[in-house]
Amino acid sequence: MRDNYRIIYGPVISEKSSLGTDMSDSDSDSDASAEDKKKRKNVANRRTFEVAMDANKIEIRKALESAFSIEKNKIKKITTQIVPGKPKRKGRTSGFTREWKKAVVTLVPDYTIRDLD
Repeated sequence: MRDNYRIIYGPVISEKSSLGTDMSDSDSDSDASAEDKKKRKNVANRRTFEVAMDANKIEIRKALESAFSIEKNKIKKITTQIVPGKPKRKGRTSGFTREWKKAVVTLVPDYTIRDLD
């Protein structure tokens, strides 16, 4: 088995990925509709990580459990997707940014990864 840090490169910090974190502050908003609150609850307790392109879900699960000392059966689901490179240009030279693999980890309700909070 490979080293955990050769499988998991790190968490992805973005506005979209942070929607999967705790939404307790925004649940008290009176302006938010019931439909918006329902959508937020469905994505709650998710974390996004950048992982190796050749890593599968089993390797990702084992690496997360050992690197962040997550108890067994606390990871509910892992979904992966390959994010394609975007076309970029500088002058007349054109190319693409690199592709990378993203893993969205859904944890069981009321469980958090202490090192990321």
